Amino acid sequence: DLEIPNVGDQAVESEIKISYLNDQLSHLSLNLSSVINRKNLTINKYNSFIERLAELENDKEQNEYHLKVKKKGADEGFAIAHDNCPYCSQGLNDSLLPKDIEIVPMQIEENLEYLKAQINLIKIYINNHISDIDDMEREIERLNNKISETRSSIRTLKTQLVSDNRMPSIEQI
Repeated sequence: DLEIPNVGDQAVESEIKISYLNDQLSHLSLNLSSVINRKNLTINKYNSFIERLAELENDKEQNEYHLKVKKKGADEGFAIAHDNCPYCSQGLNDSLLPKDIEIVPMQIEENLEYLKAQINLIKIYINNHISDIDDMEREIERLNNKISETRSSIRTLKTQLVSDNRMPSIEQI
């Protein structure tokens, strides 16, 4: 026959357990706060990447349209399609940079390749952030459950402490 100790016998031990559980609760709450902050930062980065992806895709679309028009013009024999002014035959640039700057801008085809590479990279970042956010949401749920369990244990022990000292220990039952 198992003997169940009464509340009075368990009082000191219960106080120690409550103190330990309160420390654990503080630790869990700090961890929860940290994970929530990291998740919010990750969501902000994710949203920035989504905006950047839209910009890159728009730039890519503009360049594809420009290239299409240029090729169509070349097929039709228009001088402007060969980067020459149709009136004076002076060379034209695809850039708005001043003429005295020595930088050679990327050609449309190079620009398109660059944009496609940037789009692929941003998509990888976006997928990684989605995965990270999912992981953090699972961790938040786990911590919330652990916090609830710990609070419940503390309540049980506190209820026991204010009970009649001769009552059997609820925790032991």
